[in-house]
Amino acid sequence: AIGKPFDTKIFEFLKQLPAENNHILTQYHKLHNHLGNSAMHSQALLQMYTEYCTKNKCLLCTLGNQVL
Repeated sequence: AIGKPFDTKIFEFLKQLPAENNHILTQYHKLHNHLGNSAMHSQALLQMYTEYCTKNKCLLCTLGNQVL
């Protein structure tokens, strides 16, 4: 296939979409206003929330370490 790989196209698309707006992301942005405004960034933050915050693994998380 000619052109960019499918996964590259997906990331480019996510960068163009606006970020989600929910209570989890609102809390992240209160702590760190420079986290980005694309769907790619909001999905990354939600994944971090799922993997670190909900499992009390704050010390393994870059943002958790900054807050604590």
